[in-house]
Amino acid sequence: MELDNGIKSIGDLMPRLAKRKPRAGIHSELHEIVDRLRTDFEETATKGAGSFGFYLRLLKPVPTSVLYRWIGDIKDSPKLNTPLARRKVFWWRYKQWKTPPK
Repeated sequence: MELDNGIKSIGDLMPRLAKRKPRAGIHSELHEIVDRLRTDFEETATKGAGSFGFYLRLLKPVPTSVLYRWIGDIKDSPKLNTPLARRKVFWWRYKQWKTPPK
């Protein structure tokens, strides 16, 4: 079975993947998640609320599996079609996670 672009197997794809350089400043899985969230939510702040450090500080204690679940649920929802709506639901889920029921 031949794939697109003349790739015949996964082995043919590996050299292409190995050549990719990671973005500067992205050092861990959490950094990748924060970068993806800020892009999806169209956050551009360099300081304060919405900045990379803001997201990183708040999301550091949250397990990555929980973050992936939140991101997946948000992407699967057809009603969340604007960055603002996705951002609001994400931070609502964070608040629910941070303050467990009494």
